[in-house]
Amino acid sequence: MADSTRTTSPLPDVPAVRIPPRFGLLDGALIALMIVWGANFVVIKTTLESLSPIVFNALRFSVGTLVIGVAFRLNGTKLILPRREWPVLIVMALMGVLYQVLFTYGLRATSVANNALIISSVPVWVVLANAIRSQERITRGALLGVFLALGGVGIIVVSRFAGQSADETPTLIGDAISLLASWVWALNILISRKPLERNPTLPATFWIVAWGALAQMVLAAPDLIRMDWSVLGTGVLLGIFYSGVLSMAFGSVVWNRGVKVLGTARTTVYTYLEPIVAAVTAILFLGESFTLWLAVGAALVLIGVVLVKKA
Repeated sequence: MADSTRTTSPLPDVPAVRIPPRFGLLDGALIALMIVWGANFVVIKTTLESLSPIVFNALRFSVGTLVIGVAFRLNGTKLILPRREWPVLIVMALMGVLYQVLFTYGLRATSVANNALIISSVPVWVVLANAIRSQERITRGALLGVFLALGGVGIIVVSRFAGQSADETPTLIGDAISLLASWVWALNILISRKPLERNPTLPATFWIVAWGALAQMVLAAPDLIRMDWSVLGTGVLLGIFYSGVLSMAFGSVVWNRGVKVLGTARTTVYTYLEPIVAAVTAILFLGESFTLWLAVGAALVLIGVVLVKKA
């Protein structure tokens, strides 16, 4: 998963389930979720014009945590985990906080399309890291995918930087922060695989989100104390609600259901839609340009990610 509101890595597949052979209601729900997650980049970008990234993250994750907790309790989900699992899950939560900080600051300093496409390269870094650590053998197809994705990211960054006029705000720093965010997210995936395999998905997800929200509230406390609360107008509140409740809370439920019923392979296929939706919504609502070079870079990144995931 590559969306900005996620605080856990792609979840392990659940065995002993019969995967529906045809396109069904859950597939449609996952497509709708990718539209929600893709548009979330634009929502965040717009809301960050009024709030600092740290305050925005603290508010949206606090709201999302509350909604997830209530939804899980109403569903009868037990949120108890052994205390011995707390340290590693808290570390994962803190890694998620670091990712969120880098992601939002990167998004504020670059275009939605650049940010979404750079973040979507996360699977490439995971495979590359595993190959370097000799944890898995990298196939020719995966190696080709790595080079295509790297080339695509390079084209996206260079073309955007080279095409800017003197009066435009430089996006190179935002692109660099977004790339660093993708590396942090890849590292979080690597360290979270075993903890997520040994623990029930839903309570582990809840506590990672909850501890992350708590950490973000602590970070945001100084800004919250001196904040001008009049900035919380209708648009900002809707942005917090959309990102915290629709994108994160209900999005997590739909995603987890997809992983359980359809399996990780079929579910993650839909994530290829996310950066495309992000780029299109940014063009429609923010007036961002979508140049030929950006299209070429986007195609290379997406093809590279597909090849890596198939390997």
